[in-house]
Amino acid sequence: MRLVSAWERDFQLPGYVDGVSGSRGGKLRREITDACKRTIEKGECAVPPNGQLLRELSDYLAPREARSNERRELRELITTGEHEIRNELTAKLVASPPSADTTQRNLALQLLPGSSALTREALQAAIDYEDAATALDNTFRRFLAYTTQQHGSAIAPANALQTPGLAELAPRIGDLVQRAIASVANLNDVGLSNDTAHGFRLFANRLTPGEFLDALIDRHEEVQRSKKKLSWLDRIEGDWTVRTPYRNQSEDLKDEMWAHPMRLVTLANFLRETA
Repeated sequence: MRLVSAWERDFQLPGYVDGVSGSRGGKLRREITDACKRTIEKGECAVPPNGQLLRELSDYLAPREARSNERRELRELITTGEHEIRNELTAKLVASPPSADTTQRNLALQLLPGSSALTREALQAAIDYEDAATALDNTFRRFLAYTTQQHGSAIAPANALQTPGLAELAPRIGDLVQRAIASVANLNDVGLSNDTAHGFRLFANRLTPGEFLDALIDRHEEVQRSKKKLSWLDRIEGDWTVRTPYRNQSEDLKDEMWAHPMRLVTLANFLRETA
């Protein structure tokens, strides 16, 4: 109701919300109601495509930038809701707006100092989870890209260990994963904690490069089975080959760019656009 009232003011349609007879907004509301009834009765759109009503709706409801009252109301709803962490984050972002090109990770790190314990734990869990998840995702994709570059897009397991970054990450991944599991556990969300521990369980120890590659492939195939989808890989006479639809992996992967959106940049952009 608050958003509709703001929209009513933006487009100078007094009476729309309350359906006031004789008002400009009330007239539009009645026309929409009548058009919907006729459409339901006919089983097809009963409004002339070039008629006045659709022309008005295309202007009033076009998916363009919201006007001042609607922006103000949206900002109020987001920044003063019941979500304590989001309220604190918005206050910090308003007080110190980040640059437009700030990454999710850098923004999370910038928000950590001075945060309450609750918000700090949430931010740290996001950072630690994405440090581990992004490293795993990028390494798997680098393996796909490296394999695709080989003759016939096939590679022997021993040669696959030359995947860029794989050998360097193998002895460190256990620490990254354990840190992520512990940080998420601090949020006291049992379901989330269990899901995190289960998803990372194959990487929770110090691994050799060969063990790390096997764990990456096993986890990928496990996820694909859960989705009732095929693996992105096939095994041909002991060699791995990337299935054709997945041979388009980019080599330009940055580990500081999180694999999953945590919406911090989205929130910062929202506040910038509704100021």
